[in-house]
Amino acid sequence: MRDIFQLSVSHYSEVRSYAQDLLFKLGNRVVPESHSLIIPLLVDCLKPGVSHQKFKGALYILSMEKYGFFYSWKYANMLIPALVEAQHSDKQSIVDLLKDFR
Repeated sequence: MRDIFQLSVSHYSEVRSYAQDLLFKLGNRVVPESHSLIIPLLVDCLKPGVSHQKFKGALYILSMEKYGFFYSWKYANMLIPALVEAQHSDKQSIVDLLKDFR
């Protein structure tokens, strides 16, 4: 799961997109405890100093309603503060993604 997550925040958009879909499928069908593995990785990708690609990949994963990360108080309690404190970027694609959360 960690390797698939790393690919889902990859520099290359095609790799990132395919890996995000695979991450969802594995998480829902094979590893039901995957949220407890993925959430800390997502929080780390929202910290200052992380590359734009990782940051953007994490935002894409979080913005996909199908993951349902915000349906659990436990995970929302970890993710919402990380999003509030997330680094800002001048890249339009990242600005647009962040708008979805604010």
